[in-house]
Amino acid sequence: MFHTGTVRGARGFTMLEVMIVIGIMAMVMAISLPALRKSGDREPLDMTVEMISSLTARARAEAILDRRKRLVIFNLGANGEAGLALYGLPENRPGQLEDGGRVETVMAPQMLGTNRFPAVVGFEPPKVLEVWFRPDGTCDGAEFDMKEGGRVYRFFLEPSTSLTMVTEQ
Repeated sequence: MFHTGTVRGARGFTMLEVMIVIGIMAMVMAISLPALRKSGDREPLDMTVEMISSLTARARAEAILDRRKRLVIFNLGANGEAGLALYGLPENRPGQLEDGGRVETVMAPQMLGTNRFPAVVGFEPPKVLEVWFRPDGTCDGAEFDMKEGGRVYRFFLEPSTSLTMVTEQ
């Protein structure tokens, strides 16, 4: 007793409907996959710009909020390596000796952050820059070019506001 007819009220998807949905999903994935793959890759020059901008913004903010100077050292390939470091100002702490005399303890500068630039990025001119960020929002200023492949960016650190400006040359 085999039943060859269809059962009334049975619900489900036909094979054609399933194949159409799978085809639409495959097209969406084919279109979006290259974009997703490329979004994880970042150009070395863009990474360098972001590193410099974020560390200088941090130095500016910390100098203003803590009311203490911050030093950023840019090593622009002067000794074969390129990177930057953020230092806190050396601190003088007054103290008192047992006999009532006063003594000042000088503490060494504290490294607060560091970054190494990608090796493919070049700098003009190659040198070491020391830029102080002050509590009033000013800094020493800096200007240099960054190169990678055929792209060249000019970095400018405005002395009166300590804000960065990067332009493509």
